[in-house]
Formats: sequence, C-alpha cells, structure tokens
Amino acid sequence: MLAVYCRISGKKGEDKDTSIATQKEEGTKLALSLGLKPVFFVDEGISGTKEEITDRPAFAKMLKELNSKKYHGVYTLNQDRIERNSLIWQIFVAAMLTNDCKYYPNGVLFDLDNPNNRFIAAVQSASNALYASLTSQRVKLSIRKRATEGRFRGQLPYGFIYDDKNRIKINEVEAKWVRLMY
Repeated sequence: MLAVYCRISGKKGEDKDTSIATQKEEGTKLALSLGLKPVFFVDEGISGTKEEITDRPAFAKMLKELNSKKYHGVYTLNQDRIERNSLIWQIFVAAMLTNDCKYYPNGVLFDLDNPNNRFIAAVQSASNALYASLTSQRVKLSIRKRATEGRFRGQLPYGFIYDDKNRIKINEVEAKWVRLMY
C-alpha cells in the first residue's frame, strides 16, 4: 500500500493552491505505477504549522498506521504538504526510517537514508517554516491595516454593506430587521 497524504490549509480561490482532488489524483497515479493500492489521509483546512501532531488527525493516523509495516511508502505533492514546521518534519523522517518506508514527494523517490538528502530536506523544512512565519506576519499586518481603515476581512454580517470606497456601512434595509430582532 501507498499512503497518500493530502493537505490544504483552508479555502483558497481557484488556482491559488493545489486541490485535495488533484493531490489524490497524483498520488493514485504513483500508486498504480508502483503496483500499489493508494490509501488516502486527508487534512483539509489544517495548517502545516501545527506543532502538535494530534492537531492534524489524518497525519497522526498515517504516522500510526506506518507502524503496521503494511505501507511501502508515502506520497505527498510536496514536502510543504507534510509540514511547515521543522519538528514535525523530524518526526515524519524518523517514522519513515523506522518503518522502512519510501518517500515520494511529487511522485519522485527521495532517499531519506541518504544523509545529504536529509540535510537538503531539513533546509527545505526550515525554509517552509520561515515562509509560514513571514506569511503570518504579513497577513496580521494587513488585517490590522484594513481594520484601521474601517475595512473588513471576510463576509460581512447581515445588516452591513461596503460603500463605494470599500468601507463598511450600515445597510438600512437590513438594519431595520436587525434592530427589530434586538
């Protein structure tokens, strides 16, 4: 069997991230080419920055099932689907080596027994963690700026609309119903 791990952080616009369906499809192609049955582990709407494995149920289940020795390997679209946290990467590598599993990022065998490869992957893991951290900072800054400008992030609550300058204002038609409820 081939464990096919798929993860997407959240709802993204079309063409912004690789869908779960695409990740499953690519994993299935690899499994079939290796003569193996794909077994899917999917964490949808979960960040790769999580520090606790239990915060990623499918990932935790996959690691546990690797101990059964039934799996030939693990496919993931890219290393950043496995982690954006170096500790999680180390735990994953230890599980792979302990259970003699092959690792297939993007369908290509990546030998984790090779010290040079482990070094390269550790650097990639640090890069993944840095990217996530910088993105988080930028998003928080953007949210703060939008809030100070009176702009809202996300779907507006009932009773509000955007004005022509993309600022929030009361929708008087809906507001009468909101006032009535209160």
